[in-house]
Amino acid sequence: MKIYKIPMIGRAVDEKHRAATPLELFFDLIFVIAIASAASGLHHYLASHHFWEGAVLYVQMFFYIWWAWMNFTWFASAYDTDDTPFRLTTFLQMFGALVFAVGIKQMFATNPSFTAGIIGYIIMRVAMVIHWLRAARESAVDKKVNYRYAWGVGLAQVGWTLWYLLPMAYDDKSWMIPLLILAEMSVPVIAEGNRLSTTWHPHHIAERYGLLTIIVLGEGLLGTANTIGNLISDEVSWGKVILPLGVSASGLIFALWWIYFDIPWAKILERNRTRRVGFLFGYAHYFVFASLAAVGSALELVADAAQQYYLPSSTHIEHPVSRLFAMVVLSITLGVYLVSISLLKITTTENSSTNRMALWLGLLVSALPAVLVYFRLPMMVSLGITVLGIIAYIQLCNWESCERTIKKR
Repeated sequence: MKIYKIPMIGRAVDEKHRAATPLELFFDLIFVIAIASAASGLHHYLASHHFWEGAVLYVQMFFYIWWAWMNFTWFASAYDTDDTPFRLTTFLQMFGALVFAVGIKQMFATNPSFTAGIIGYIIMRVAMVIHWLRAARESAVDKKVNYRYAWGVGLAQVGWTLWYLLPMAYDDKSWMIPLLILAEMSVPVIAEGNRLSTTWHPHHIAERYGLLTIIVLGEGLLGTANTIGNLISDEVSWGKVILPLGVSASGLIFALWWIYFDIPWAKILERNRTRRVGFLFGYAHYFVFASLAAVGSALELVADAAQQYYLPSSTHIEHPVSRLFAMVVLSITLGVYLVSISLLKITTTENSSTNRMALWLGLLVSALPAVLVYFRLPMMVSLGITVLGIIAYIQLCNWESCERTIKKR
């Protein structure tokens, strides 16, 4: 770290050995809390059989989490100086993220309260505007671009604050939320202009996205742990039930990890560092992250259903959850993940026959949990067959089979 301050003139796109900093890893810890709260809120709504309300709230909450994380990540990739002012401003942003994370539980309540969430976001945005204004002052090359970012981020937050202050019930003003989200997402598009102006680093961005993928996969591991923990009893056999179900669930998460990290995202971004690919990669990952975290919520439902099925005398089941419902939710979340990954490969590399096959195979594999349980197969068998299906997806759609199709666009 520089003791005081160095000019924020932008990092080199081709900087060697660029990696995530300890500050960025510390920053991510806040989002572990936020993502866990969102996944827990989704599980609560689904277990209470409020499917659509829970899904809409989750999609909304996860956008706020992902957008705050992404704003900092791309800025740091281009302008991280790791000096005292940068660290202190990032600390302010982290504190805002922590306040926001605390507020997620209130936003998932029956009568949602957005007070803590709005306050947290205001703090984060003040810090983000400070970052962009500093970059605008000290980087002569991208001055106009950075001022556009600062104005855009600030105006977007003014919009959210005015929305919050409107003397209307949440349901009466919820129609404004998609418009505000579109306004948020348009800020980088407008600020960057017709070319990629900021000097983000392909390998650094790929690493940062990979680290957040690890975090959201943790929700799946938590769901697996709860599946095992809920069944530990003298009434349930370890050999016939607990271990097979646990291996199947953890094998599923391992396979999803394998799919993501089989793809050399850094190489793709380096060979195709264009405006189109940058925005596709950055924005489409929302569906990857949100679906992986939701897989954890689905596995929590599997834990509830397994406890209800194998321990019907248990008094700890607050809401009955059927095996079919749990597996339908799992199928939906798997489908979003596999389709998102397949479409990302198609749009950032090549619309090849291999990538198209991955898309259709992903849809087929994701349907397996729901279909197999519908035809009365045990959950552990259904999960096991699903894992085998994902292994087939990995084998048939692995990166080596389509690497030759990468184009320099």
